Amino acid sequence: SPDWTPGKTAQIAVVSDQEALEDRVSSWMDKPSSAMQMYFDENLQKYLAPSDGEGPVPDHRERLSKFRTKLGEARNQSQPLIDINMALNGVIHPKFAELRVKSMMEGFPFPVGHPAREIVEEVMRGEGAEINFTDIEAESVLVSSYIEYPVHPMVVSSFVTPLRKALNGIGLDSAQLRGAFWLWRRTKVLEDFIPLPDETRLAMIRGFAVARMLGYITADPSKKVRITGTTGPLEFPFPLLTDVSGYNILPALLEAFGLCFGQVSVEGVAAFDAYTRLYQLGDNTGQIYILAEEAQTFLRTGVLPFTPLDADRHQLAKAETQEDRSTNLLKYLDVTIQRYATLQSRPFTGEETRDRFGSVNPEDTLSQEVVNDLKNAYEDVKDALIAFTTGGDF
Repeated sequence: SPDWTPGKTAQIAVVSDQEALEDRVSSWMDKPSSAMQMYFDENLQKYLAPSDGEGPVPDHRERLSKFRTKLGEARNQSQPLIDINMALNGVIHPKFAELRVKSMMEGFPFPVGHPAREIVEEVMRGEGAEINFTDIEAESVLVSSYIEYPVHPMVVSSFVTPLRKALNGIGLDSAQLRGAFWLWRRTKVLEDFIPLPDETRLAMIRGFAVARMLGYITADPSKKVRITGTTGPLEFPFPLLTDVSGYNILPALLEAFGLCFGQVSVEGVAAFDAYTRLYQLGDNTGQIYILAEEAQTFLRTGVLPFTPLDADRHQLAKAETQEDRSTNLLKYLDVTIQRYATLQSRPFTGEETRDRFGSVNPEDTLSQEVVNDLKNAYEDVKDALIAFTTGGDF
């Protein structure tokens, strides 16, 4: 009670320091049996119970109805946030053609006889997960889900379809494509940026070396780069993400690999055919790389199984004898390996720049980012060529 009597001046004390205010607020909020304390103590089980300490809950039916609605929404929102092209998935993952979504749920705090228990069983039945109930009090229940098996990005239609739409909107405008891409993207070096396993990346570099020395692949970045396929020419993405000369066309092609995903919704697996061709020419089936069969045929006979697309480059490879043809191919490999060795000895200065339209300065920076792979892969092809020439057929 206030320390005051009529006729005397009232004495008013103001508590203003933080600690005293926090103590007062805490004592007010934690006051036993208060409406606020009851609200704080109320959990999911109590909130959906037909009665509380004061008797029947007037809006009990309304609470159960809202719970049913919200539980259904939680079930739907817990589904994986991607759409899968099931037809393409069957091609890419034939062992797991029928993907299932599995649910994960924490225990619902509703003992036997609780009215919310039946709602949970009705709403969550068929979600592929066992429904557990517990007596432990809880304010919420986590509901999540996952796809049974990992999938390749190309089967994710909610990824490839918007990408195709965006690329279609840009068309062949190289400045717009590069400006849109480089405004926010690629903070990793090229070695980490290319979405391929290390061995696959190396195989494609070896394949490029083989294709280039035979004249199978073009190297003019102002046009669509094409490679000789077994059924006709195959095209790489165009425009490329970086403005380069022919000297750096290989890392630019590797960098542009991700653009193929924009064609998957229309072309399916065929969107990657040009890169697949590189991989086939450079694939390592054993401990060491063995020269591609088509290159062996050219060395033996002087004739390629398929028509070269770069006639000038192929002309440099041609000769009357196997020994001379091998010498011509080694010239190309040695010159390229020497260039990569020079780049390998050149450290980054920290002054390398890239403008918002994709041009990099100096241009060789793009090759420097993967120079170890470039040099090693070309040396693999050189060793395989020498082994074939000196040891005959494998």
